[in-house]
Amino acid sequence: MKKFKRLTGIILFTFLAIHANAQKFDIVITFKGDTLAGTIIGERFTSLKFKDLTGTKFEKLSSNQVQEYRTNKKIFNSKNVPGEAKPLFLQRLEAGSIALYEYYKRTGATGNTYIIKWYVSKNDEPLIELKTNWGATIARKERKAAFEELLKDDSELYNQYLSFKSFNYDTLRSFINKYNNRAQLSSKVLSKD
Repeated sequence: MKKFKRLTGIILFTFLAIHANAQKFDIVITFKGDTLAGTIIGERFTSLKFKDLTGTKFEKLSSNQVQEYRTNKKIFNSKNVPGEAKPLFLQRLEAGSIALYEYYKRTGATGNTYIIKWYVSKNDEPLIELKTNWGATIARKERKAAFEELLKDDSELYNQYLSFKSFNYDTLRSFINKYNNRAQLSSKVLSKD
């Protein structure tokens, strides 16, 4: 019994030591299709610095080179944003038939002010500005109508959304999530037939 406890303790200690020392890597996916593991620093809206696992120096990569990167359990995609000259890295909040992206920027001398802009894209169409807390380029009425148009092909969900009077971040994300879940469920049912 003593040997069993000792062996169990050694195995448990080994498992915890391996798990605690497990390295976590950032991932970069280029437009060429390469998937690279390493470390990302100096993230900007149009560039980042990346060092692969064998590298000794950081290399600057632009949003024209990087399709997607993953760091700290967050996914960022290079997207053409209306009104911007270069693609920007936007955090992907929802994936599916309707993708939701966020532009988040701290501003001000102390960094305590921030700008949030949400963009949506259905089936990889160009981005549409959905919601912002600063400097909307499209009137709220137009953004709301564009969002309703995205939901129209799911009449039940569309009618459910129309009964809501809210156009806030939580409501929008909730309906995008519901739409994607229903679309995924629908495609699984169709593929079984």
